[in-house]
Amino acid sequence: MSSAPPSADEGACSLAFDVAVIGGGPAGAAAALGAARAGHSVALFEPQEEPDKPCGEGILPAGVAVLVELGLADLLAHGRALERIRYVLDSEREFEVPLPTPGLALERPVLAAALAQALASEARISRFTRRVSSTPEERGFRLQSGTEIWRAHTLIAADGLQGRSAAW
Repeated sequence: MSSAPPSADEGACSLAFDVAVIGGGPAGAAAALGAARAGHSVALFEPQEEPDKPCGEGILPAGVAVLVELGLADLLAHGRALERIRYVLDSEREFEVPLPTPGLALERPVLAAALAQALASEARISRFTRRVSSTPEERGFRLQSGTEIWRAHTLIAADGLQGRSAAW
């Protein structure tokens, strides 16, 4: 990743960033935090201000390690340890796999609130409540919402299974 954002051409760009993250769910928020804490300027695009799913989160051990690395270890006290995963293949077949270290079962609103607080405290992150399209360019990516344009050296597509941020 570049340590300086790419320059805008002919003033068409409102802002330029090292990293653009499309999608502000748990994965996108964590990616934005990690990039910002590594010293990069970050644009985080999420079309909604509030989390979109009133569900729980099952966080695997690697994800728990990321939460700890991001300084969110206090979340571990708000969830329940996951020791294994059960796979149900059909109505007659299922099996369990033990996890090497505990995962975490956590209510999504608890996780979302902790991530939102961490994002708000990070000066290198600019948050935009916009739905954007992305286009690869010679030196990075162009992001656009209506007449607004941003540029970024690196793009992280974290807009989920139905996302279209990397449809090109």
